[in-house]
Amino acid sequence: MILEDGFAPNGYTYVAALSGCTNLRAERIVSRRIDHVRLALRRGMIVNEFFVGSVLGASAATKSLKLGMQIHSLVVKSSLGRMDQFVVAGLSKFYAKGGRLDLARRSFDEAEAPELHAWTALIGGCVQLGSGREAIDLFCKLLSSDLKPSERTYSSVLGAFADVKEVGKQIHCRIVKLGFDSFSFISNALLDFYSKSDLFEESLNLFQEMKEHDVVSWNTLIAGCVSSGRYEEAMRFLSEMLLEGFEPSLYTYSSILSICGDLPAIEWGKQTHCHLLKPRFDFNVVVDSTLVHMYAKCGRLGYARRVFDILPEKNLVSWNTMVVGYAQHGFGKEALEIYAMMQSSGVKPNDITLRVQHRK
Repeated sequence: MILEDGFAPNGYTYVAALSGCTNLRAERIVSRRIDHVRLALRRGMIVNEFFVGSVLGASAATKSLKLGMQIHSLVVKSSLGRMDQFVVAGLSKFYAKGGRLDLARRSFDEAEAPELHAWTALIGGCVQLGSGREAIDLFCKLLSSDLKPSERTYSSVLGAFADVKEVGKQIHCRIVKLGFDSFSFISNALLDFYSKSDLFEESLNLFQEMKEHDVVSWNTLIAGCVSSGRYEEAMRFLSEMLLEGFEPSLYTYSSILSICGDLPAIEWGKQTHCHLLKPRFDFNVVVDSTLVHMYAKCGRLGYARRVFDILPEKNLVSWNTMVVGYAQHGFGKEALEIYAMMQSSGVKPNDITLRVQHRK
């Protein structure tokens, strides 16, 4: 690769290298490229909107919040943020993926007239971070503007309607009228909406009506079965998925681990853990949190703690799983220890954490 062969690349070379790595989700490679970007910035390389968008995408992929904020500072100094909508959308998406919805919203609000992809990026960020009400409010404002939501906008906002099912069904009708249901990612988003709304029959009917399925479709259906306690159906669909030649993804294994924890089935859980240790699987905070959850639910708190301690990144679910696991099995001292570590790490407890603490 020319970035590592002593060649002096320009801004366009960085754009090509970073975009390629980001699309392939090769995060380790992206991390190396970002080191080159930092060096180039120190040497005074001139940035443009394409460079900014690529670096923000790479920073989001590697959760490099510091670098992304440095790029934002350059954007402000060069006035790119007010000139280019590509940059506005990139900043909104970057901050949302980094868990900083406040900064994502501020970047969006600073734009003079945000274009559709900026709206879509912010709405998607709100949904991913659990701010469904804010996502719906933004979507309503978008509908009252001169802009028309695209198929990407609809797929981004659907997850916000899990608690307002009837409105979500109306959105589904609108999607069909617009012809957007022909896109596989839209159908998968609809599957996810019905699954999270506890409307399993509707989800299954939609799955059966789809012309084509991909691994996301199967994972969404299986996860819906698991969340509604339909373990036998989940296993049947998993078998069908494998028979059709689909390779299980990390999210497939996450559903299997959830089943193992709920049954419980510790030996099957251990076998699944072994599959996850294969080189083709990288760290994923959601899946690894599910692994901790499985061991805790099965009463194997030593295993759960070992996995928890080596997690390179811990989210609220990871912390809550350990606190609840220790508390439910009578280890009050250890539960309080994890709670103290959680607070010192800067993670804010939610209702689940606090309920456990009040029982202590």
